[in-house]
Amino acid sequence: MVQPILDTDSGRKPLDLLLQPFLPTDIPDCVLWLDGADEAGTITKDGSNRVSNWADKSGHAHHGTQGTDANKPISGIRTINSLNVLDFQSNDKISLPSALYTLPLGNNTVFIVAGTDNTAATTQTLLSGTNSGSTRYRIMYLNSSGNQYEIVNGTVSNPASYTYDTAPHIHTMLRSNAAIIGTIDGATIVNATTANANAINAFAIGTQANNTSAGWDGPVGEVVIYNRALSQAEGGLVMAYLSAKWGIAASAVSWPDMAIAGFGDSITAGSGASPSSNRWLSQLATGLNATTSNQGISGTVLQNSLSLTNNGRDRYVAALTGASRQDRIYILYGLNDLRYTASPGSMNLANFVNDYTEVLTGLLSAGYSADAIYIGSPPYITAAGYSVGDPDFTGSNTTIHEQYVAAVQDIAESFGVWYAPVYENMKAYGDGCVSGDNIHPNNTGHGIIATAFSTYAVKL
Repeated sequence: MVQPILDTDSGRKPLDLLLQPFLPTDIPDCVLWLDGADEAGTITKDGSNRVSNWADKSGHAHHGTQGTDANKPISGIRTINSLNVLDFQSNDKISLPSALYTLPLGNNTVFIVAGTDNTAATTQTLLSGTNSGSTRYRIMYLNSSGNQYEIVNGTVSNPASYTYDTAPHIHTMLRSNAAIIGTIDGATIVNATTANANAINAFAIGTQANNTSAGWDGPVGEVVIYNRALSQAEGGLVMAYLSAKWGIAASAVSWPDMAIAGFGDSITAGSGASPSSNRWLSQLATGLNATTSNQGISGTVLQNSLSLTNNGRDRYVAALTGASRQDRIYILYGLNDLRYTASPGSMNLANFVNDYTEVLTGLLSAGYSADAIYIGSPPYITAAGYSVGDPDFTGSNTTIHEQYVAAVQDIAESFGVWYAPVYENMKAYGDGCVSGDNIHPNNTGHGIIATAFSTYAVKL
């Protein structure tokens, strides 16, 4: 497979770059690339063809190793599509380094080219990560039932019936927020919503990571892993590369196009929407073909002026960065900040702007681009809503509300992020988009918020 390279300065394709071969590292965030076809360049073996080192081509030096002769796979004796592969027997494994132990804590994508020689075996583990002996990350071709494909990212296994053969296949596992999808040659076998973060302290190809049980029995040609959820288009590129290279017929993967997070208070959490599919974040995700990480917590504010529990300024790092990083972030904060009038000397517009600025600065420093961040104006409520709820959250008014709206506009313009006119669009619709409690949007209101983010977001 080839990929055209564009000269962005002139708009022309330089002749020497016109047809560059696609490589897995052309897609960002490749953290492991083990290529059995590149035996001379990546495989260290002894005179008996036993492999002690399988060098990583991702550029991160995450090399696979095995120091025990009895557990070393063999290289140089088998092929798939005339390309060299490693031959694993039931107790062989390649251990992966501790630098990869954080993979199950966040989104990730795995591709493995492999075939089994023994469809009668009851358990064969292709990839495994364990924590104190408990499996927390795994692709198992034949589980204990003997006729199921099983994938794990976290604490819940996801088996699905599958009819096995001895042909080589392209195995994939995608974790995108709570979604976990397993495919064979592009066809979805497992599609569940049980992925969750769980650390591992052992990681291996070919057996259970903490021992040599449930071993793989057959050839393994290539392993490619990314530390994020690839989009459907990106997954299709890798699948096409592996299919052409290894001579394995495969279809395009059917994956979410992105992973998004919502960050805010009870409105982001979904209050006022019924059923949950009507939440603004859920409606937005449906339109984007995205999975969601809902980081909305009821009753919270953005600023930490009074150190209120779960304020956005104090929790954004854990909720949105590192292993919790997403492709896009949608922030909807400010309504509770502007309604909190119990301590105006501390909880005020100036501190809201200061802490919102700190949050956005931190997100950009963590690697998000301005194009990946959307911030919405504090949602509209009815006039009666300013007097509803805990006494600490009463006493505000429309004038204060619109000062916060203007502040969010200014913040969006200052940082070059997307601005979603949530308040403006809800106000134009009127009180009919607010639920009976006069504060939370009803289903119509949630739809207006979703549309404000998806259709009306602008760069100011």
